[in-house]
Amino acid sequence: MCNCSRYHRHHSFLFAIMKNNSGNFYNYMYPLYPIVDRFFKKQKKQLANIINNLPSGNVLEIGVGNGSMLPLYQKHIVTGVDLSTKMLARAKRRETQVRVHLFMADGEDMKFQKESFDYVIINHVLSVTTHPETMLQEAFRVLKPDGQLFILNHFTPGNALRFINIIFHPFAHLIQFRSYFLINDLKSLDLFRLQYMIPSKPFGYYKILAFRK
Repeated sequence: MCNCSRYHRHHSFLFAIMKNNSGNFYNYMYPLYPIVDRFFKKQKKQLANIINNLPSGNVLEIGVGNGSMLPLYQKHIVTGVDLSTKMLARAKRRETQVRVHLFMADGEDMKFQKESFDYVIINHVLSVTTHPETMLQEAFRVLKPDGQLFILNHFTPGNALRFINIIFHPFAHLIQFRSYFLINDLKSLDLFRLQYMIPSKPFGYYKILAFRK
């Protein structure tokens, strides 16, 4: 006798991947994120320290996920958007020091008015979203004049890790991930002015990039 509930979960998971349904995909991936959070903990603290040293303002975090960054903010008014209902439910339970507003929304097509935010944060999202160029254009649209964009993501380096990215690239789409991911391929970044780039451990594989509109 088959375990029908297990079959249904497995089939639904594969269907979410094949249909490129990011919300459903991350609903299924949700139980794994405490492990993911531990891996990225130092990087997120590094980014949060930068944000906390900025003048108070309105922050938008695109792809807020389970809200792991939210307790790290020490000031600002923070708005977070995500496509996963389970991730947002966890984010809403986080204890925070700041005022937080959470919405279910697609970071590639947000309903916020233009020039609404002082700071936009895209944290480990660009390499997993369907259309990263569209997301960057949306970030530009909702940023106030002279506002700042902060990106934390892996970018394929020029060292030996480059070859690992290339080898894994044909299979990475199965988990909605671009392993081979180059900064120079993101043409929409030309909308912004690069302020600085900080390599983040390990091996400079991850980087924090700061841009100004």
